[in-house]
Amino acid sequence: MSGISELLTTLLFNSFWQIPLVALVAFVCSKLLRRAPSVYRHIVWVAALGLCLGLPIATMWVSAGLTPNSNPTTPRASAQDAGEGSAQGKAGYKRFSLAKRSHTFRWRSRLF
Repeated sequence: MSGISELLTTLLFNSFWQIPLVALVAFVCSKLLRRAPSVYRHIVWVAALGLCLGLPIATMWVSAGLTPNSNPTTPRASAQDAGEGSAQGKAGYKRFSLAKRSHTFRWRSRLF
């Protein structure tokens, strides 16, 4: 259950700052387009509405590492779970931490 509450907290937190930011940008763009045909201002506001609905959900999925077919309640295996002593764990991954989560990126080595 904590996984779902973490996802909802992430969604709410992102909604509180992303929706006003999108609305502000849409307002500025609408003011810049005040002498243009109204269809362009309408497109700006429809795009802003789509971003206000989709952006917090998309960032929630990205921050949680979810795909549309994955289950948010099951734990994910990470490179750190595989063990830090493995050869691939030391040579194949570069680690850094932004906040609470540990992110891993795999650097592909090219053989010539």
